[in-house]
Amino acid sequence: PQPQGAMVIAGSKRKKEELQTFFGQNILVLDIGGGTFDWFLVTSHKVVEQRSGAFQKGIITCVNSVCDAIKPGIKEDPLILKRVDEAMRNQQEHVVVGGKKYALADFAPQIDTILTECLNAMFNKMLSLDSVDLIIFTGGGANRLHQVAAQMWPDRADVMELDTDPVFSNVNGFYYLGEMKDATSK
Repeated sequence: PQPQGAMVIAGSKRKKEELQTFFGQNILVLDIGGGTFDWFLVTSHKVVEQRSGAFQKGIITCVNSVCDAIKPGIKEDPLILKRVDEAMRNQQEHVVVGGKKYALADFAPQIDTILTECLNAMFNKMLSLDSVDLIIFTGGGANRLHQVAAQMWPDRADVMELDTDPVFSNVNGFYYLGEMKDATSK
């Protein structure tokens, strides 16, 4: 599963003496990518497949929603999609479309509704977060998803961790795994 890369990177940033504790936890990785929202639960180095999954909405659904609110039809322009996506990912205050500034805060309720729907889909499959020791947020919309999740589950906020490089950690993690595999095969 794609979110596995982010978990590997999160582990690689721990001190050597912390690794056993880190990988001994029940870790949930939430990956809000462009087209899908994926989640991945691991316990004692094993994937819990029945509690891992995907939902067919991602940050592009949020971007399209913002574009539709600005002006119907503009989401067909890839340059505008890119601009709105970058503004959301970088947590900018405004996005400029057609020379006009639009405050992203004005679109927060509709973005949060989509992200809440994603989190609810995950929760419906997970059934509970009580057994989860660490929740890692990754993917292009990780910052906003983390904020929404902390509001939904304030009692779990202390076990939530925002990925330091959410856009590239999955690919970096798989690269790291490949390097480790290559090193052990020599």
